[in-house]
Amino acid sequence: FPVTIPVATQQYFIKRVRLDSINSLNETKYEYFAECDQGKIHNIITTEIERVAKACQSYFLAFQQLILVLVYVGFAFFLNWKFALMVCAGGLIVDFVYGKIYRKTKAVSRQLTDGSGKFQGLIADYFSSYSYLKATGSAAKYRSKLEAQITEIEDKNKRIGTMSVFLSASREPMSILVLCGVIALQAFVLKEPLTTVLVSLLFFYKAYRDWE
Repeated sequence: FPVTIPVATQQYFIKRVRLDSINSLNETKYEYFAECDQGKIHNIITTEIERVAKACQSYFLAFQQLILVLVYVGFAFFLNWKFALMVCAGGLIVDFVYGKIYRKTKAVSRQLTDGSGKFQGLIADYFSSYSYLKATGSAAKYRSKLEAQITEIEDKNKRIGTMSVFLSASREPMSILVLCGVIALQAFVLKEPLTTVLVSLLFFYKAYRDWE
């Protein structure tokens, strides 16, 4: 039963947003609709709404995990606040570095959305003008435009995939390096006992696994 609730919620969200989008489209003035990119509108209603629903589901899940993370981090601060503070500072530095890469991924994702909308428009025009294109011998020329747009979308997907793989593959090694540096600082410079450090580290590890 608990598994079916997120699925039902997501499907209801998609249905509600699509219905609202269609209602808004019916209320749009013809002059404005004629000037809009119809492929982009089609792409938003068919594809982008599902992405928005998945993003909202991820945000809700992240909020649930955030509560557990705050509890574990609170325990870590209670046991050894110096160690916990250093780990949080190192984590902020890592997130600052990854934030720049994430912003690049976000920019490419916007370009991908625009490219997908353009492709939807080209496909719609191709089907509606198929007889004319065949009669005038322009089908091959129009097909080259479709192929170029498909290649562009593929390149954007490759860039997003490459950056996503880099983010997921390098985050854990970077976190381990930060933890090793903090533990060395605690043990050899501040001469702190390793007992509380290891227990605090266990709480941080648990928080990290839950956040993933």
